[in-house]
Amino acid sequence: MDLYPVELKLKNLYCFKGEQSVALEPTVYAVIAQADDNPERSNWLGKSTFLLSFAYALFGWHTKRTDNEIITTGQDECSVALRLNDGTIIERSKANGKSEQLKFVAPGKKPITQAQAQKAIEQHIGLNKDNFFAMHFFEQKRIGALVTAKGAERVNIIEGWLAEELDPIMRLNDAAVRAHKKASLELADLERERAELKEDWRKLVIDLIGTEDATVDVKATIEDMLEKAKAEHEAKKQELVAARKVATEEEIQKRLLAEKLEKAAEYDAIVASGLEVRKAFDLIPATAQKEYEDAQASATSAKTALEKCGEKLKILQHGFYVFDGQCPITCTACPSKSWVDSRATSKEVLDAAKQELEKARTSHVELTRTATAKRDTARERAALETKLTALRAKAEQLADVAEEMEGKEEEAKKPSKANEHVAALETALERLADKVRQLTEDKAWATKAIGRVWELETHIHHAKEKRALIVEAVQLTGRTGAQQAIQEIVMTKIEAKANELLTNAGIPLQIDVKWEQETSGLAKVCPTCGTAFPTSQRAKACESCGAIRGPNIQSKLLIEPTNRSGAAEDLAGVALGVAASRWLRAQRGSKWSAVFIDEPFGALDPHNRTALSSHIASMLRNEFRMAFVVAHERSVLMAMPAQLKIGAGPSGSRIEGTVT
Repeated sequence: MDLYPVELKLKNLYCFKGEQSVALEPTVYAVIAQADDNPERSNWLGKSTFLLSFAYALFGWHTKRTDNEIITTGQDECSVALRLNDGTIIERSKANGKSEQLKFVAPGKKPITQAQAQKAIEQHIGLNKDNFFAMHFFEQKRIGALVTAKGAERVNIIEGWLAEELDPIMRLNDAAVRAHKKASLELADLERERAELKEDWRKLVIDLIGTEDATVDVKATIEDMLEKAKAEHEAKKQELVAARKVATEEEIQKRLLAEKLEKAAEYDAIVASGLEVRKAFDLIPATAQKEYEDAQASATSAKTALEKCGEKLKILQHGFYVFDGQCPITCTACPSKSWVDSRATSKEVLDAAKQELEKARTSHVELTRTATAKRDTARERAALETKLTALRAKAEQLADVAEEMEGKEEEAKKPSKANEHVAALETALERLADKVRQLTEDKAWATKAIGRVWELETHIHHAKEKRALIVEAVQLTGRTGAQQAIQEIVMTKIEAKANELLTNAGIPLQIDVKWEQETSGLAKVCPTCGTAFPTSQRAKACESCGAIRGPNIQSKLLIEPTNRSGAAEDLAGVALGVAASRWLRAQRGSKWSAVFIDEPFGALDPHNRTALSSHIASMLRNEFRMAFVVAHERSVLMAMPAQLKIGAGPSGSRIEGTVT
């Protein structure tokens, strides 16, 4: 069942202020417009906007920068609703600053909203947005673009029509291109590894024999050098053992020499110390002991004299008192008072005794101090004499060693030649060990490298074969391969249908579709992967896939009407557009049978515009149940079966209705 709209409702959409509605019939409409204040004015009044309302209802598509801009200026929300001939209702609305709302209501079923509703619309009419604009919606001057456009743009238009048919091939081509890039990288990695191995091999040969020589047997050379290095290493090891034994013996002798030198140095220190002690000893007189003994005797005599003076003073002090005549025992008058008085010491005698005692004490202190000093001097001399005796005895023990070591200090300072020899042998042995180790590693690497090079040669051969097959796949699925083949097949069918439409419409015009090859200079685009070559002619290979750059072979789509006069190109473009739409609708299984064409006649003169409008009306009526053609020329309007008029005043545009 063909589907088309039977009612359109608008509210505050673009220039259509307020609520608008129009009932539609299955026919071809000329969409016209007229300004209230100027009957001659028809542009910028809402004709194209009227067509856009269907695209917005079905797919939410519009030409404004933001969703809010589709709302009529000064209003808060807009909406558009379509009722289809099967009773289906599609409603889409947008409130200022809020998300768009969509509702799809099929007859006898519950409403579906938002994303599910959009999916339901596309399933119901059998079209997605891309297909809708390829088959049913032609913007200004686009319906004839296939004829008037340049070759590359024609190919782009056809690729847009055949997006679904070409998509599997293009995806295969993309996969093949990716596989080619991957295979090229893998091959490059293998070749790089092989080149690195060969370079390492070349350096190894130079290291081994000092020059490049491709004929040298590297493995055998390494084995021979390794055996020699091992033998030399073993001989050097034995030499080191013997040298270490000699060094040990020399070290013992040097140690003994060092010990003797230490004793000789000790002897010198003893002699120096003895001289110092002797010098101090000689400063003390030999009579020091006798002087001490005499001083000690004098001190002893002084002490005795002091003790005697003390006793004398005590006696004198005991008798020194004034008797009062009373007996201290009986407390009665003493009968012998005169006798007692005669026994008492006089004060002069007592004072003289005290002075004598003090003088004796002073003499004792001085003599004692002198005796102490003499004693210390005598002891110091005795100690120095004892030390001299000990030093003399020690010196006598070391005298022979000191005499033996005379002048041998420099000999002890000389480095050990045996140790130097051992160090040199150890260094040489370490170098030989490194050489053996390196040659062992070189041997292992060479063995592995030989096997790896053979593996790489095999892998590289298979990788090249694999890449060659992928290149064939890329070319087969590329723009000049299967993609062009599909386009040629489809364009042949569209060409036949377009010519049939022209014949049925009574138009004396036929269309010839050709694919030409042009060759001029080097290729501008890689035929293998589609990557553009640099503008420089020096680039000889593709940067992406490595394919060799050949001559400029370009597929060029030519569409040649049998008549180039008047409206021939526009008629041919319309016929091809309608034929393409029919083929695409059949291919997609689309139920939608309404087409929208905006100003297909703008560039034509009045005569050709009238001729084209009558023919296009016939073609559209035969191919679609409903069509809308935007026009403003009276000749066009008269050629269409029906008109849909739009009026416009200061408050905005309005749909005034249809005229059949």
